[in-house]
Amino acid sequence: LPKHVERCVAEDWNVFAASSPEIALDSDIHFVKDCSFGENISLKTQTKPFRYAQSLSKTKGNDRFLNVVNEHRLIPFSSHSYLITADNKAVFGIKRNLSGQISAFAGYPKGSEVFVKDGKKCLDVYGSLLRALEKEVRGVNEKIKEVKHVGFTFKNQISPRVLDANYVVFLNQNFDEFQKEFVPDFQFNRELIGIYFTFESLRDFALEHLELFSRHCL
Repeated sequence: LPKHVERCVAEDWNVFAASSPEIALDSDIHFVKDCSFGENISLKTQTKPFRYAQSLSKTKGNDRFLNVVNEHRLIPFSSHSYLITADNKAVFGIKRNLSGQISAFAGYPKGSEVFVKDGKKCLDVYGSLLRALEKEVRGVNEKIKEVKHVGFTFKNQISPRVLDANYVVFLNQNFDEFQKEFVPDFQFNRELIGIYFTFESLRDFALEHLELFSRHCL
């Protein structure tokens, strides 16, 4: 990247690492290098340290580097999961590290989460999804009944500019039990929100709390 962009990335990372040491892990993640959407969905990725996502896709004001980001294909690839309990409630967390923001559960696939097939490196999508979920919701993998991929969302503006793979994850546990066992951490409050998994209920809830929703989740 141009030197002034690399310098900005380094400066942004130092500020972020000082303010959020719990999540300032600069490991490699995947960035979308090329994609095609047809009968089959094909994504090609490259890996770079997380600091490039933090600076160039999440730090406000850095949309001035949009041409550089597009030229070098630095669009982060992430997952976003909507947990549905056995009594048909969608689960949302409340972000204590983001001023009470309402969010589903997400994570960036690690650069190392790959396997080799026919001589080519392939992203372990399901494995990375389970790892990201378990990190945010301890013990959740034992409660998963079914996982469905429901599409992609591309958010084309800073904070964050990202391509999300979206999943609906059906659980074998009712909401009240799930809430009782939920373990809060630096990121999520103890209290969860359960909304009936119908279009009308989710729409009304989102409209009522629009300013509190994370842009990923919305």
